[in-house]
Amino acid sequence: MLSVGVVSTGGVGYYLETVGSGVDDYYARSGPGRWVGAGAAAIGLAGVVDTAQIDALV
Repeated sequence: MLSVGVVSTGGVGYYLETVGSGVDDYYARSGPGRWVGAGAAAIGLAGVVDTAQIDALV
């Protein structure tokens, strides 16, 4: 499921630990977040989202 939220530098940890891991959607348990779409590919993002990638974007 796609969710949109404002992420500040201090909030990155929360998103990585809860939203990115699927904890925010108890019933889905879909696993870690993945980069998708032409925009992500255009800037070299692919596969599972990791902390270093999020830190670089924020």
